[in-house]
Amino acid sequence: MNRRRNASGAPLYRNAAIIAIFAAAAILVACTGRTPLDAPPSAAFTYSEVNKLVAEAARSNGANLAEYSSPVISYDGTKSEDQWTASFTLKGEGRPGGHFTVIADDRSKRTKFLPGE
Repeated sequence: MNRRRNASGAPLYRNAAIIAIFAAAAILVACTGRTPLDAPPSAAFTYSEVNKLVAEAARSNGANLAEYSSPVISYDGTKSEDQWTASFTLKGEGRPGGHFTVIADDRSKRTKFLPGE
């Protein structure tokens, strides 16, 4: 049987399969509107939304965010938690208590400010 091959010698149907996989992935991302880089799949909020939420909570508790590095944000999607944690640390030379954490509930948007000690 004489099968058609591309310039690299691979059968043409292999190229079609690869193109179909990439097309399906692109459609899936376009339909959901978010990628794993936006947020974990089980999370209700994106990193960007959580960053805004925790920044507002920090400011309402008196933190001057210009003095702090960008927060390190993580998500715990276990059934008992479903919460985001944002850790802030002072820029430059630290001092005792020069850090704080804001915890945000992924379902209710409620936040909890935990000052540094």
